[in-house]
Amino acid sequence: MSIVDSDLLCHTCTINQRLAKRKLLFINGSDTFVTGEKVIGATSYASGTIDTVSGVANGYLVLSDVIGSFLINESISSASSAATTSAVDTEYVNADKEKEYYWKAISGIQCKFVEGNYNYNPENQKHNYFGEASPKLLTVYLPPSAPISRYTYTLTSTDVGFEGTYGIVDVKTRYDESDIDHYEILITKEI
Repeated sequence: MSIVDSDLLCHTCTINQRLAKRKLLFINGSDTFVTGEKVIGATSYASGTIDTVSGVANGYLVLSDVIGSFLINESISSASSAATTSAVDTEYVNADKEKEYYWKAISGIQCKFVEGNYNYNPENQKHNYFGEASPKLLTVYLPPSAPISRYTYTLTSTDVGFEGTYGIVDVKTRYDESDIDHYEILITKEI
């Protein structure tokens, strides 16, 4: 029997996806763009939420929640301004030469938290520089429709006994006869 078809998914969690902010250069701005507004491309229909504004007539926007790709020389508009793009959108790099990220929450995911992990051998538990054991590991089962990756996601739960945010240690895909049945995610609580 599939884990998804059973009553095993008795908890609920939120999957937090880490995404890079985007930078969009513009010229011929009609007025000041406003943080929090949605900007839309007239040709590409790409859109994004304005996080930072630099400049009025010429400058750039830092965007989150970008859907699609903006085009060069495309008219863009928000509720407060309009302009023309002077380049395609790229990953935003701040003055310290670091990429900036934001978290996008996907809530209401059915899951099942399990204490420990049957594939985890405590004799192989790693210790830090001070000889302290690594944090206790948990397993969470997720349906095959859940978007998940080891490097760009965290899990959050408010279920009793499993409250908090968890980092992902390992992702295993489990199959039934031919399709993905579920994911087993090895997690550790973040401090």
